[in-house]
Amino acid sequence: MAKIFGSASFRNLTDYEAIVKHLVAYQKTGENRRWDEYAAVMPQPLRETLAKVLKECRRNGFIAPYVFDGEIQWRRVMTHGQQGDLCTLCDRECKRRDDLESGRFKWFREHQKGYREPKACWEVL
Repeated sequence: MAKIFGSASFRNLTDYEAIVKHLVAYQKTGENRRWDEYAAVMPQPLRETLAKVLKECRRNGFIAPYVFDGEIQWRRVMTHGQQGDLCTLCDRECKRRDDLESGRFKWFREHQKGYREPKACWEVL
């Protein structure tokens, strides 16, 4: 997320300013707002850019962006105790996530001595 929105260079881009304007307008629509209805008025290239940003940020635990003092702020998914794996929020299709959700990795760790989980997709890239 820091590479996308956190850098000062991105904040100077027209896309960032356009996204801020749309988020502000969306926030002003009130409590009965529906994102799908609002997003339909956004230009398609901007929607695609925002979709990529939202997906990557969500994968890292940053969700529900809003604008405060002209800057995009994020709510963050946090866990108590043992930190969750980034795979739990990832939308990518991969076998590792399926094995994680099914409990297969846990079973292998408990029943096969020396077992190591395969690297995550973001570690391999």
